[in-house]
Amino acid sequence: MKLMLRHYLCLCSNLVANNFTVVASNLRKVYVIDVIGAILDELWSLTYLTNLNLGQNYLAGNLSPSIGNLTRMQYLTIGIHASSGELPKELGMLTDLKVLYFVSSGVSGETPPTFANLQSLAALWASDNELTGRIPDLIGNWSKLTSLLLRNDNISASIPSYIREIQSLTQLRFEGNAFEGPIPTAFSNLTALTDL
Repeated sequence: MKLMLRHYLCLCSNLVANNFTVVASNLRKVYVIDVIGAILDELWSLTYLTNLNLGQNYLAGNLSPSIGNLTRMQYLTIGIHASSGELPKELGMLTDLKVLYFVSSGVSGETPPTFANLQSLAALWASDNELTGRIPDLIGNWSKLTSLLLRNDNISASIPSYIREIQSLTQLRFEGNAFEGPIPTAFSNLTALTDL
């Protein structure tokens, strides 16, 4: 089935995602819900895309490095499906990204160092994945960040004190990880924080 579109596409409640060919050079939003199959390769060529929601699906396989083609992306949700593998370093090319959710998405490994480029991020929610390692220092450079949730991700080491530098934070949640040591006293400097 070939879909000719203008700005919006919802692939909802479909049995096999691979039965679609997307032809739309200026598509802005794609919502994929209750879809079974592999992530559509055509998604990575939609360079005008600003909003991609891949949550609540039965998608399999790794998130493609070609996601780096979507440089206009502002809102990305990868969650509640059967993908696997590490987050591709090419996610760091999405420098306009404001919101990144990857919840119960099957991703694993450490956060790529290229995430340092995500200076526009206002919200990062990573929950119920197989992430490992420690919270990367690069998060201290995200001055626009208001919401940081890293829950049930197997993240270890100590909670970094540089988090106190992110004065814009209103929400900070770290439960269900393998942190060591005390909670930094510098958290008292986060005067905008309303949810801890």
